[in-house]
Amino acid sequence: HTLLIVDQFEELFTTCPDEGLRTLFLDRLLTPVAESAAPAPKLLLAMRADFMGEALHSAALADLLQNHTILLGPLGRAELQQVIEEPARLRGVAFEPGLVDRLLVDSAQSADECCGKVG
Repeated sequence: HTLLIVDQFEELFTTCPDEGLRTLFLDRLLTPVAESAAPAPKLLLAMRADFMGEALHSAALADLLQNHTILLGPLGRAELQQVIEEPARLRGVAFEPGLVDRLLVDSAQSADECCGKVG
């Protein structure tokens, strides 16, 4: 089985002004997922919600998004800590003391700066 993960998928719309190139990229990305015989490759796209409108301009992408979208809200501190620590724990990896707390603080500061909450 194949899983292709594309993080920050909105970059397709923010950094590629050429609509023809975007369409070509989407065709090459989505065709194997939509048309492959079993086991079809799986595709996971991570994208900010405010770019959903841009994504829906592509008919092929819109068709897939109609039935295969999971929307996630912001993670609280406890959920974010679990997202950081659990995969490491499952692989027997430990963090240096204080590192996870530092990541959580930095993540909160980044979110505040992004959303204009720093004052």
